[in-house]
Amino acid sequence: MPTPPPPIPVSRRQRWREFRHRVLPFLLFAGSLALVTVLWRRSVAPPMFVATAEADQTEVRSVAGGWLSSLDVEVLQPVEAGAVLGHVVTTDPRVLEASLGVARAELQLLTASLEPALNQQRIAVDRDRLNLEWMQQRVELASLRVRVTQAASDLARSAKLHAQHMVTDQEHELARTTHDELTAQLHETMALVAKLAPKFDATAPEAIPTPSVQGTLSAALRLEEEKVRLIEAQLSPQPLRAPRGGVVSAVFRRAGEGIVSGESIVRITGTRPLRLVGYLRQPLPLEPRPGMLVEVRSRQFQRRVAQAKIVQVGTAMEFLPAPVLAAMRIPVTAEPSELGLRIHLSPVEELGLRPGEIADGIIVK
Repeated sequence: MPTPPPPIPVSRRQRWREFRHRVLPFLLFAGSLALVTVLWRRSVAPPMFVATAEADQTEVRSVAGGWLSSLDVEVLQPVEAGAVLGHVVTTDPRVLEASLGVARAELQLLTASLEPALNQQRIAVDRDRLNLEWMQQRVELASLRVRVTQAASDLARSAKLHAQHMVTDQEHELARTTHDELTAQLHETMALVAKLAPKFDATAPEAIPTPSVQGTLSAALRLEEEKVRLIEAQLSPQPLRAPRGGVVSAVFRRAGEGIVSGESIVRITGTRPLRLVGYLRQPLPLEPRPGMLVEVRSRQFQRRVAQAKIVQVGTAMEFLPAPVLAAMRIPVTAEPSELGLRIHLSPVEELGLRPGEIADGIIVK
């Protein structure tokens, strides 16, 4: 039996040529198909719904009407919880001035009624006179505080108008002079009240027989003192405090403006979103349930993908808000017409979404 001839050797070059013509095209096609599939699923696949990062917003309101005496924050300024944002005067200065006038008249009447008792109880009457003088100075001090507050507000407005060349130099100088004079008078009255207070405490009444007239006058003095304390409490501006930390996103009123009870003055927005809110349009691709996994894709320049969970599902269809319609390329009309099922997703820290930012969602399970 003849021996078979040895196989003809094939060079590596020939084998590489056959591999390029027979195998390599198939491998390139399979790899490209796999790459296109991955890119389609990650970046090109249409989302089931559009979600927005809901901002945690808080509005600071005044519990009583009045006028805003000061506001110390601006838009985009960070604030901490409990920080004082401004002050509100809850009583009209004209009402305060009228109350102070009534208090002055009543104190003058009490002063006149003390005259018949001077011969019998000079020591007690002197103490009451000192008490009356002290309270009169306190009333005058409260009146000066009202006038200084008004003068400071007028000076601030005059300074802004003067900087815009809307007020003459003489008018601006007059406002400044009035404010300085009232401030100096206020300091002098404060010093006098502080000087009289220790003397009043030092003249405590001793064991002296007190007639009925003196008891009546003492009761009237206590009544007037409570009235003065009430006026002083009404004069004190009420502070506006931040209920939470965040960034000031809106300022609705400025210093010097009148406000009503419950009116919004400042809006504070948290630095992180509270949750993701999405809307599934009709027809629903599936029935969403709490606990389902959702693939969330950001719309940033470098797309990020993370997973979230459905926390809550709405029970009725709702009209889609304007930002969601704009993100879905749906025309925004005056009257809403598009309906969707509202779902709440857990916040996703990995995406770094800002409050109000748009993201895409796909329910995967």
